[in-house]
Amino acid sequence: EGVSTIAAALRQNNTLLNLRLSKTNVTTVGARKLAKTVRINSSLTKLALENTNIGLTGAAALRDAIKENEDCALISLLLDPSPVSSEIKRQLLYTVKKKFSDAFTNNKRAPLNRIRLMVVGQGKAGKSATVRSLLGLSFNPQWDSTIGADVSETEARKNGRWLASGIRENQASKVAARLAFGNSSTVEDTPAKDKIENPRVLKPTAKTIGPKTFIPYNGKIWEDSQKAEVDTAMFVDTSDKKKVQKKGYQGGLDYEYDESLHLSANSLNLSLWDFGGQEVFYSMHHIFLTENGVYLLVFDMRELLNPQAVDETSKYLLFWLRSVRLHAPDSSLILVGTFLSDLEKGQEDVVMIDRFLKKLAREKFPQIRPNTEDDLLLFPIDNRYNLGILPLKRAIERIVHNDPKVAVKIPMRWLRFLDSMLSKRKHTSCLSIKQVAAIARDMGVTSVEEQEDALRLFHNRGAITHLTGSETLHSIVTIRPQWLLDNLSLVIRDGDLHQLDEQEIEKAGLGEDVRNTFTEGIASRDFLEFVWKYNTDFFVDLMRSAMLLSDWNFGTDRSYLIPSQLKTV
Repeated sequence: EGVSTIAAALRQNNTLLNLRLSKTNVTTVGARKLAKTVRINSSLTKLALENTNIGLTGAAALRDAIKENEDCALISLLLDPSPVSSEIKRQLLYTVKKKFSDAFTNNKRAPLNRIRLMVVGQGKAGKSATVRSLLGLSFNPQWDSTIGADVSETEARKNGRWLASGIRENQASKVAARLAFGNSSTVEDTPAKDKIENPRVLKPTAKTIGPKTFIPYNGKIWEDSQKAEVDTAMFVDTSDKKKVQKKGYQGGLDYEYDESLHLSANSLNLSLWDFGGQEVFYSMHHIFLTENGVYLLVFDMRELLNPQAVDETSKYLLFWLRSVRLHAPDSSLILVGTFLSDLEKGQEDVVMIDRFLKKLAREKFPQIRPNTEDDLLLFPIDNRYNLGILPLKRAIERIVHNDPKVAVKIPMRWLRFLDSMLSKRKHTSCLSIKQVAAIARDMGVTSVEEQEDALRLFHNRGAITHLTGSETLHSIVTIRPQWLLDNLSLVIRDGDLHQLDEQEIEKAGLGEDVRNTFTEGIASRDFLEFVWKYNTDFFVDLMRSAMLLSDWNFGTDRSYLIPSQLKTV
């Protein structure tokens, strides 16, 4: 009777993924009832029936049901060893591999499941420690303050299980696995072809440095103007893996299916941007703030209880609240208070801080996402003891999953385009727009308009950086964003706190140039060429377009004014 109830419920349920009935009294009759459900169910991915009494007849009924259901999502059916169970295992593996390979040929679209997590706040508030906690890394009391910004990657699975990892060139494999594993809620067929006439030509403007908010395809549903260049005869089985080779693919990548992909098929990819908290870095942050992200505003709760520090801390909090409201009015923002264990009155202090924040935020900041579990505006944590980290992770996951921007569906060829660009990171940190266009065409992204839309989405999601404020900026696509941040931070930095290599500077005869840069805000061309080498023109143009630098036409030597480096008296 119990199995009958479960089988009946599964006919109506489209969300249950795993069902374990091992070591139960399920009989042949029960297996037949389950088989009737398997024949029509399209969501169940794993079913365990070891150590039961279903017998060969029950196993055969399940085998036949799987064969009859074209939409069957099962990737694992665990049964007691028998010729029938071996046949089912081979059948399921063949079906999943075929779906995986079909994902590269069929007109399917699916979400990238990727977003930027922007960590901002005052210096020494614990931003980097919070990022380390989110990544599952241990607390390091000797951690140096962030210079400019640090970018890290994580794969967020379920219930706060986040894996620290760099972005890899397997984005298409993960989406193909998502298609293969039958998560029908995240994929859909591409509708009829929409012809594109008069492809848009980018017109750079000094007013806009980064791409605007990503609007899916300017209202278009991009799809192939011709069939994807994939030869299905070249899908090769090698024991438990299937390699997918594509005609015309110049990136040197093969897509492989293996059974571990189901663990990450529906995970979230988060690009964490940890922004330096010193004021000298604020001038450059606006270049990278995105409307397509989630913001963590981190602050030291002790400072709000300290009469000598509360005004300054409030100033920084309002600065960031207003900055996010200005640059990302539709993005979610989470208030994260650190050093929970140092609050003398514990929860009483937390409540007092919460009241203060609600009063501070009386200006309308609709982006703030409250801590509903604790009925607070903030998430109190302590990175030293891993307190409050799991609830914070779960809140981030919930917010990201509910973000409509994350659910935007893109064609598989966009994922191949992204993977091919990322594969070049082994040899370079950036590509010319001509190189990128050639890669795009190889992947079937042929029109200029579609290429620009794909690059805009990848930029907003933190996979690449593509700035478009001038022809020079537009001509470069940065496939390793940290490279861009590190180079800017060679010039925009706290000269006292983050010093350059003095020996190298003196050896190059640039000691006076460095002192002028970090005290007077006047950088010589010689100094810029020393730190940026052959990329000097690109970075000068970037800083000029972002109003971080202007030409200094006084004196005989070619120099630049960098206002953020002016020392206050």
